[in-house]
Amino acid sequence: MKKYNLFTFVMFLCLLAQGQNTITYNFIDEYRLSYKGNRDERTELLFGKSFSYQRIYIKDSVFKETQGLLYDGKPYKFKIKNGYWYIKKAGKWQVFYSPFTTITPKIKIYFSNKESWYFNFKPVRTDTLFGHHCIIYEIEAIPKVICRNKKRTITSGISVSDSPRYWFCPELGIIKIETGGAINYIREDIVGNVSDLKL
Repeated sequence: MKKYNLFTFVMFLCLLAQGQNTITYNFIDEYRLSYKGNRDERTELLFGKSFSYQRIYIKDSVFKETQGLLYDGKPYKFKIKNGYWYIKKAGKWQVFYSPFTTITPKIKIYFSNKESWYFNFKPVRTDTLFGHHCIIYEIEAIPKVICRNKKRTITSGISVSDSPRYWFCPELGIIKIETGGAINYIREDIVGNVSDLKL
């Protein structure tokens, strides 16, 4: 009987491990796509440093993205159901994207100084990228009340220098990030075969 229980437990762990499918996505500097010069080790300095993140599936339509792409690098949980995207916030699912109406979700962002702030993830326009329809979002600080020494102050929010823009495709998730600086990142898998772009 003990051997049977041990076998059942091991099988359960194997099934659990298989249920957590992990996909890694790489982002590259968009400038690599149009660069016509010779590519060698020295040209690496011309491009922004590539990075990757993982999408870890908890169930078929529920997954966690880590490191998170939404500015602060924190992992977020998402769920897709009937074309809707949901994001988990404070233990509850909130609509992140609706195929039928414009949604402006609120996202909590943590900064390196341990301060946090809520931002609207605000849709500003739509566009197409490599044949994929995208909604382009930018972050907008939400005013909040700060209490200090029994005084209540409403602050209009903090400004994020070089505010990024996120290109969100309802079929694929975030596929491009405009950093607000000189570098724009694009998800490598949507471009096609870009292996010759790697140094």
